Amino acid sequence: RTSHIPIILLTARAGQESKIDYIEAIEGMSLSASADPEQICEGDFSQLNALAAGGTGSYTYSWTSDPMGFMSALQDPIVYPLVTTTYTVEVSDGNQMLSESVTVTVNPLPGIILGDWPDYLCNVGQPPVQLTATPGGGTYSGTGVSMSGLFFVQNAEIGWNVITYTYEDPNGCENSAQDSIYVDDCVGIGEMPQDEQIVNL
Repeated sequence: RTSHIPIILLTARAGQESKIDYIEAIEGMSLSASADPEQICEGDFSQLNALAAGGTGSYTYSWTSDPMGFMSALQDPIVYPLVTTTYTVEVSDGNQMLSESVTVTVNPLPGIILGDWPDYLCNVGQPPVQLTATPGGGTYSGTGVSMSGLFFVQNAEIGWNVITYTYEDPNGCENSAQDSIYVDDCVGIGEMPQDEQIVNL
């Protein structure tokens, strides 16, 4: 907002003369910048926000980034940073200009290393196989596999069985890895019980 403040000038000459003039007083402008959220996982996005007040009320926005590569004239743009990035917004109302910055922290996805899973199994006479992965504490999913990582051949499908291991780190960032086990419909003669092992000639 603007207002006019009268100024009265008094000058003593042959008599007393009064002159009235005005100065323009402009309301100060304020600015705040924020990001929601300020901490994300690699591949996620954040919503930037610029909140301006005061001045003339007619604002223009200019966002830039460090590292360089992002520019926007929107008030509240969405960003997809690949690394931790500081965003700076400059706001002008035609008379005044202010700038503020906000940093979006990007946490990397956790790395996953699958253990030495078997490539090939028969569908008979095979005990449950314990699958392993690093870091531990994640969950397993897929046909014939329990969440703790036990692969039951008798519950799996003939052919390739895709197994997924998913892990979430303390920052809430989640990653997954996959491998396959081939289950074959093997043929053969099952082992006879001990009390039935009789040979006839």
